[in-house]
Amino acid sequence: QVCVTADVPGARERIAPMMGLSAALPIYGRQLAAEGVDDFTELALVGSEDAVAERLQRYREAGMTELCAHVLGTDEERARTLAFLRGAA
Repeated sequence: QVCVTADVPGARERIAPMMGLSAALPIYGRQLAAEGVDDFTELALVGSEDAVAERLQRYREAGMTELCAHVLGTDEERARTLAFLRGAA
């Protein structure tokens, strides 16, 4: 899940119900532990262009070669996220 936004708390709140079913899967528990976070919405890439770019860079450094992004947010956030992802490709 990716959302480029200035409203990080609001975006995480909106994302939570969408991630709710997936959060019950064991892989998310392992990923929470690996990332050192308690809230599964923190696994989503949410924030400014710089913040999302920083997380993507960490994934690249860890060996990521492909990204399948589930773009979330308001219409404005989705447009902003898609523009960012096109530029980051």
